[in-house]
Amino acid sequence: AQRIAAAKPQAVVMLLTAPQSVTFMKQLRQAGYTGQVLGSTNQSAGMIAPAGPAADGLVYPVDFSASMDTPESKAFVDAFAKEYGEAPDPYAAEGFDALWWIARGIKASNDSSRDGVQKGLAQVASQGFAGAMGDITFDGNDMRVPGVVVKWQDGKEHLLR
Repeated sequence: AQRIAAAKPQAVVMLLTAPQSVTFMKQLRQAGYTGQVLGSTNQSAGMIAPAGPAADGLVYPVDFSASMDTPESKAFVDAFAKEYGEAPDPYAAEGFDALWWIARGIKASNDSSRDGVQKGLAQVASQGFAGAMGDITFDGNDMRVPGVVVKWQDGKEHLLR
């Protein structure tokens, strides 16, 4: 961290696990680095919060953030917060969309057998759907979501445009 701060780069890319990134951000800021830090999805779901103010300004991509503003995302965030008293994290959104994909698949095939579910999932995947994570499409068996880039500031994520 001291060597990086002394070099005064315009930006630092941090590819660390969540606990490592907390320690790194604190040490980097303590060493005097004030530039931009870019992270990964490892810092999402509040994992960077233990770094406190040292994490302010960290930018990273996520497949879902409670700060997303699509109608489906907002509805999911509102319903989740009402039920659980806190904002959902990416894992909650992924699980929600996965279960709704299965439900849509069963409805599309009108058959809850293994073959019926598989047929329905394929049908829904061919059309895609709007979920908590945004417009969900599929490339073969791979689910694709638009994702967003967020900035961690004052203890929460803020959507960047």
